[in-house]
Amino acid sequence: MPSLIPVQQSGIWFLAFAIAAVAVVFILICLVLLVKDRGAPAWTKLGVSFALIAVCLLGTEWVRVTNGQTSLLQLLHKPHQVVLHWKPSSSAVIGYNVYRKAGNNADFVKLNSGTISGLTYTDDAVESGITYEYVTRSVDASGRESGDSNAVTLHVP
Repeated sequence: MPSLIPVQQSGIWFLAFAIAAVAVVFILICLVLLVKDRGAPAWTKLGVSFALIAVCLLGTEWVRVTNGQTSLLQLLHKPHQVVLHWKPSSSAVIGYNVYRKAGNNADFVKLNSGTISGLTYTDDAVESGITYEYVTRSVDASGRESGDSNAVTLHVP
């Protein structure tokens, strides 16, 4: 479980947290006073409400990021990915290479930088609305690749 106060930033972290807490309390008091004041314009009340929400959201985001958790903005933006699984080669191999071609592109492009020892590969660099085709090739101890596996074609929504 992550610590609430990162060791390297403990003094700065506490200071920033204290300032944010004072800002939230100040804005909350202003909001309560504005709500009780019947003569205050509705836009002022709305603005102070948005300021309170913004400070709370930014504070939450800051705490998440400083604790090594995923940013709330990153949670909202879910990038597409393709997870490939394949059966092991019947030959003696040291691993596999994964190739992809996009759309009408005629050539397959190798995706992995080093030989993959497992039977799974995740492609995080896909875009919505594009059709991709994938093949794998096994690699032996001499670094020679086999021919293409059967191709898998899919359209990323």
